[in-house]
Amino acid sequence: MENRSTPHIVIDNNFSSLGSLQDKKVDNSFYTFTRDMNKCINCHKCVKACGDLQGIFVFQVQEDGTVGIKEENMAATQCISCGQCIKVCPTGALEEKSNISLLEEQLKNPNKHVIAQISPSLKHTLGEEFGIATGVDISPKIVSALKEIGFSKVFSTGFASDVNIIETSADLKKRLDENGPFPVFTSTCTGWINYAEKFCPEFLGHLSPCKSPQQILGSLSKSYYEETIDVSSENIFSVAMMPCIAKKDEANRFDMKDENGNKDVDLVLTIKEVAHLLKQKGIDLGDYDKTGSFDKPMESDTGSSRIKSVTGGLAEAMLRNLAHMMGEKSFPSGLDGLRGTDGIKIANVLLGEKKLNIAVVNGIKNVPVILDIIKDGITEFHLVEVMACPGGCIGGGGIPLSKDPDIIKKRTESIYSYDLFNDVRCSWENPDVKTLYSQYLKEPLGEESQRLFHFHYKNRRTRKYF
Repeated sequence: MENRSTPHIVIDNNFSSLGSLQDKKVDNSFYTFTRDMNKCINCHKCVKACGDLQGIFVFQVQEDGTVGIKEENMAATQCISCGQCIKVCPTGALEEKSNISLLEEQLKNPNKHVIAQISPSLKHTLGEEFGIATGVDISPKIVSALKEIGFSKVFSTGFASDVNIIETSADLKKRLDENGPFPVFTSTCTGWINYAEKFCPEFLGHLSPCKSPQQILGSLSKSYYEETIDVSSENIFSVAMMPCIAKKDEANRFDMKDENGNKDVDLVLTIKEVAHLLKQKGIDLGDYDKTGSFDKPMESDTGSSRIKSVTGGLAEAMLRNLAHMMGEKSFPSGLDGLRGTDGIKIANVLLGEKKLNIAVVNGIKNVPVILDIIKDGITEFHLVEVMACPGGCIGGGGIPLSKDPDIIKKRTESIYSYDLFNDVRCSWENPDVKTLYSQYLKEPLGEESQRLFHFHYKNRRTRKYF
């Protein structure tokens, strides 16, 4: 399908020199990353990543050949914190903002109960930093290593991914029962949320109101989990280990707190930061022979929660769960059309007697294509999945770099293989999640779910792009 995104973007080339090399500026205005122009060699790779790959155009080449930005600092730009610019920067001029020293302080604090959650994509990619073959799930090693350096508990974000899948598929079912409004846009990708709020806020009402798995687990750690231990939520320090630098931004959103002002997630480390932390502690996972298990009550995941980290996987997982909710005995037909790395995938999925129109957007640059189709009334989509990073979370800005041109393909294959041979492939069949609902939440979209998991979007558009 033709990508029509570029003509819809208005670029203002009247740049100030605030971000130029001559200024020797170090910009720490963002939660997510720093920009140190003292290290910039004007290779322009960030310009290509931001513009050509992602279609955002935060960085521009100025008349003198240096890289500039239009606004006073990075926090004021239209940056969505996808981190693709960091992945290509060869000198560290662009670098994720490290939270390792802040974590070290908490690990040394005897009054803090420090817990970790590790994302599905981390389980399959962290090993690459230690010479382990691409895609190998090294969860048992990671759990043991984190406990060795001082974490009290280690939970699986996959558990919260299954909760997210259940809540969002319940939202989709509700809209199907009530004939709209459509489409439902997924809400787990923070880069996409940032984009929607900054570029197309007129569509915010169509986004699922459910928090991402990171925030769901953070919220449950200070409510559901807190009730099982003799520690108050104020002394629980929740650390998320993610493939995405935008998750640092998400953890600091204004509405990611409980009624007492406690943040759902206190700190976010990227996968690269986790690798650095372990190496700093003298732990080489390649030679590490200790293993451990995730902790209850948030330990298990499913095949659905794993494929959620791959483009098209979230939509597939939601439709599997929706089929279960509608009493179907098998997965819907047509799910294969959601797989692959095309920028836009459109599939008709048959669910019982219902034909659902599904769109999957792989890479934020392709979003305007789908928005145009929706605006023009060409197709009514029931569900639209958006992943900001090409390949999905496994291509995130916080994942270890690789010179292997097939790295996304290999990571994807390992995750689908995990799903295929998993005894539990539907989110509702996760035994820990069943316990959560039966003993605590009671039902999807119920009062407790809405209190803990639902959040609000904010129109942050500063100039018109469409």
